[in-house]
Amino acid sequence: MQCLYRYIVCGAICAGMAFAADPDFSGTWTLNESRSEQHRLPVVPWKTITVEHKDTQVRCVPVETASDPKRAAMMKFVTTGKEVAHPLGDASGKSIAKWEGSALLINTLVSGPRSYTQMDRWKLSRDGLVLTIRRQIVNLHGDSESTLVYEKNQ
Repeated sequence: MQCLYRYIVCGAICAGMAFAADPDFSGTWTLNESRSEQHRLPVVPWKTITVEHKDTQVRCVPVETASDPKRAAMMKFVTTGKEVAHPLGDASGKSIAKWEGSALLINTLVSGPRSYTQMDRWKLSRDGLVLTIRRQIVNLHGDSESTLVYEKNQ
């Protein structure tokens, strides 16, 4: 009987973990360049981004271009796997995002003067204060992988 009780408790804990809420990426994030590894990226990563994450909708705006309509850039996507188009400065992007456990995978096709494919894997630290983005870029010149570490502004 005691063994059965342990299995029930273990099962309830595992089920609770399986149905845990998805991470919330909302906030203003600043790139920590000393903790990041940037390799042959076609564009400089955004230094500070504001992320609005509500339900399945995610919108990212770089703070450095938010007030300049000529440099307007943002990423927006839904976490359901539906394709969403968005402006990226002098280029445009089409992104598809989906969950892989607690990580968010975002694939973006960028069209413009520098066309490339960007594959991101977003992961929050347990305390929710560090956003790590593993970024793979594929273009005509090959591919590169980088790790961008953002810290949440308090």
